[in-house]
Amino acid sequence: SQAASGDLDFINQIKEDVQTNIDKNDDEYDVSKYYHKKGFSQWLARHPRFENLTLVVICLNAVWIWVDTDLNPGPTVIMSPPVF
Repeated sequence: SQAASGDLDFINQIKEDVQTNIDKNDDEYDVSKYYHKKGFSQWLARHPRFENLTLVVICLNAVWIWVDTDLNPGPTVIMSPPVF
């Protein structure tokens, strides 16, 4: 029917618009472009070692969650040994 054809054209137009916007915004997202240009905090936040340290902390946290989940004998926090 003609109504279904109109709906299909509308859907296809939306798909084309979305693809156009995706192609237009092909730049990689970088939050640091919103940081201040001067100061210690922005320098630290942009530094590659800080980024690597952040990833190390995240990985260590994941390992600790694994250890806690597998080795903690207590059913609740209050009943767990102090190390957990």
